[in-house]
Amino acid sequence: MQSWIRNDARKECSGSLDERVLVADGVEPSCLAAVAAHARCDATYAAWAREQVLWEGPVRILRAVAVDLRHQGKGLGREAMERALDDIVDREAEESTLVLALIHERNERSQRMAGSLDFELAPFPCEGAPGMHFWFADV
Repeated sequence: MQSWIRNDARKECSGSLDERVLVADGVEPSCLAAVAAHARCDATYAAWAREQVLWEGPVRILRAVAVDLRHQGKGLGREAMERALDDIVDREAEESTLVLALIHERNERSQRMAGSLDFELAPFPCEGAPGMHFWFADV
């Protein structure tokens, strides 16, 4: 997970996306136990959100919520996701924001967590990503 944050997350959120990575500290010194990354969507995602869910405000995407295997089941993923949502509210204080997340159909733990944080399963498929489903919330 640590190498993902240093490498892939930075690449995925580069360019026109306004990246933001939040970390839930681990028990061990210099251990990255959990992380959540979100970004403001580019014009393509914003146009898609307007079309699919009739949304007019800002759109952000949760790029990742990841928990080190050694720290799963301790609430750190939820903490990281809550921090990300709080940060989104702070950054987009002017108006409500649509937050999108992609969750695999077999990832029941993430689906339960998203549902408990008022995310809803989108009634349309995620084309181009088999097994993945869009979840969304208005924050």
